[in-house]
Amino acid sequence: MTLERFLGGGSPVKGLLLVAGFALVISLGNSPEGFIALGLVLPVAAIALWYLHQRRVGREAERARAQDPAHIIAEFQGRYVAADMLDHTSNALLGRAQGAVDTVLGSSPHRQGLLLDEVRNRVVLADVEWSLAQSLVQQTSTRHKIDSTPTPGERSRLAAERARAVLAEDVAEIETRIRTLEAYADKVRAAEMEEQDRRAAAEFDAIADRTAEAQAAHPQQNEALSSLVQAQNLALQIEALSPGTKG
Repeated sequence: MTLERFLGGGSPVKGLLLVAGFALVISLGNSPEGFIALGLVLPVAAIALWYLHQRRVGREAERARAQDPAHIIAEFQGRYVAADMLDHTSNALLGRAQGAVDTVLGSSPHRQGLLLDEVRNRVVLADVEWSLAQSLVQQTSTRHKIDSTPTPGERSRLAAERARAVLAEDVAEIETRIRTLEAYADKVRAAEMEEQDRRAAAEFDAIADRTAEAQAAHPQQNEALSSLVQAQNLALQIEALSPGTKG
């Protein structure tokens, strides 16, 4: 049993009552040893109560801090990219990249392990997506700085044009990587459609085979029906020719 549990679950009031009762029992002995023990126990109990109280206060503060949205955001700063961190151009590019990644990872060939190794595929694509997101955040920041920096003279205007040209090259490189992702997604989508087409064709072939088997029984049924009709016609003719028939 821990000291905290012994002192009433960490409650200072419960602990104080327990210690006071203990001290009272000792003092009732009305002996010098009892008062000496009382003098030793009370300081120790007071320190223990203070320690347990501080522990509880610390745990409550840590729990409140951990649940604070601002703390959560600060803790994961640099480990996520949100839409409001990107401008329109970067958001559009990231959307294309995420769409391509989702297409690959959500495809049946990926789930069936037909696209190399499933784990490797997931890890590489996640790494590429994260790298693109970080680059797009940087491009957004760079674009904002270029647009918000004044160009009072010719020199600054030329420098701004150079900065925009370098940014355009970086954007073009990102777009090339995204197009590679999209081309991969298109191939995966085509493979998935091909697989679905094969499955559908196999199902239609099975339907045709079952229908053909059913048709194979038709001649026998037709022969039985024809025999029944012929026999019935003969019976009708015989009845018509019987002496009791009126002319």
